[in-house]
Amino acid sequence: MLNIKINSMDYQGMLEAVFLATQDAISVVNEKGEHILVNPAYTKITGIEPDDVIGKNALFDIEEGESLHMKVLTTKKSVENTKLKIRPSGKTVVAQAAPIIVNGAMKGSVAVLHDISGIKDLTDKLEEAEKKLRELTYKYKPEDIIGESDSIKEVKKLIEKAAKVPATILLRGESGTGKELFANSIHAQSSRSNNSFVRVNCAALSDSLLESELFGYEEGSFTGALKGGKKGLFEEADKGTIFLDEISEISLNTQAKLLRVLQEKEIMRVGSNKNIPIDA
Repeated sequence: MLNIKINSMDYQGMLEAVFLATQDAISVVNEKGEHILVNPAYTKITGIEPDDVIGKNALFDIEEGESLHMKVLTTKKSVENTKLKIRPSGKTVVAQAAPIIVNGAMKGSVAVLHDISGIKDLTDKLEEAEKKLRELTYKYKPEDIIGESDSIKEVKKLIEKAAKVPATILLRGESGTGKELFANSIHAQSSRSNNSFVRVNCAALSDSLLESELFGYEEGSFTGALKGGKKGLFEEADKGTIFLDEISEISLNTQAKLLRVLQEKEIMRVGSNKNIPIDA
């Protein structure tokens, strides 16, 4: 075991070095909730100079969310992993805070803010790229359907009619007969053609996974759920078209939930009690 002795001066110097060097913002308030200390990263992330925040209330730098400092001062307990939007920079951060207790007395609170704006921007760009890719991929027209038989010609006419009707359409046929191609063609000719076409292979997912994929879920609704929750495929297809392939393979219970969505034009995320209107 390595035993290193550090005197008080060295210890204080190390603390100051960490305080100044860390890339996360650190802010300290006194027992009244007034800012008394911030580090350079705080200014970089929030856009507020130290002279402008010292002496100000803990709510001064918060645009959206609850003040962790005030919560700590009220409860005398630490707060972890809370998402906030700060001002004036408008950045999104994940924050945690803890009480400062000296000789049993509450002296203030210290908070650490980790900037996740870059991650959020990348996620938004990825979602936008995926949306554009779907729009570019699913662009079929009747002439893309090869065939000159009377049956194919009749199907093409039906597709043109179906594309003009804002209604749920049932496509029936054996596997490999081109149901997805026909669904794409209907979407491409409809007023929804500039929005997403989302294909779901219902047979490839279990009922529990299918429900969370279709309807989305709230944060903490189950083990492994993403922080902040996730939009479902019905929300992704809003104003566009959702193609539920192999729908006959899912359970009757899930089919009943889908029927309600199609009738009521609204979904409820897993773990939520709030209805979300959808148009897909």
